[in-house]
Amino acid sequence: LVLKYSKMQKLNFKNIFLVVLIIALILSAFVGIYIFLIGDFSQTETNILFTTLGLAVYSLLGLCSAMVYGKKRLNEFSIVGMSLSFLAFVGAVDVLWQIIEFDGEARLFLLMTIFSFSFAHASLMLLLNIKFTIVKYALYSTFFFILLVAVMLSYIVVFSYDTEGLFLKLLGVFAILDVLGSVVTPLLNFIKAKL
Repeated sequence: LVLKYSKMQKLNFKNIFLVVLIIALILSAFVGIYIFLIGDFSQTETNILFTTLGLAVYSLLGLCSAMVYGKKRLNEFSIVGMSLSFLAFVGAVDVLWQIIEFDGEARLFLLMTIFSFSFAHASLMLLLNIKFTIVKYALYSTFFFILLVAVMLSYIVVFSYDTEGLFLKLLGVFAILDVLGSVVTPLLNFIKAKL
């Protein structure tokens, strides 16, 4: 009975999240279409358009994090990723509409965006069904580069670091390795499964 309740709770959480996401995206699409067809692109309408775009982007990031909810030992990771996506969207709305102005609001918004993207990226990688040691090492390496790129970008945001010289070069190298791992790991997993 407890196991059944636990499964039902997981299913309900995912269903609620997905239904809210679908409704929000449909409403955003209608608003965007209305502005493009009938609107005059005033400042308010432009802000609304960017808000709907933000809703779509951060909803997709939250959806990526939601995909691992229910997998063993990943519920907390999933919830943190979804929460960061929601908070990043709230931050985007605040920066766009200037609802609550405070020192560092743009930096806080950028930090939440960086980490919501990183959690979404890692969540997609966690969907792989990996059984081979070499693929696990490729996955762990990719996680390392995801984290490293996020930390380096955060350092730039927090300290307004001048991105010239070696730091920028290293950031570029690690970003390339991040992308490489993201592409090679699933391909390697597929190839090993076929052998």
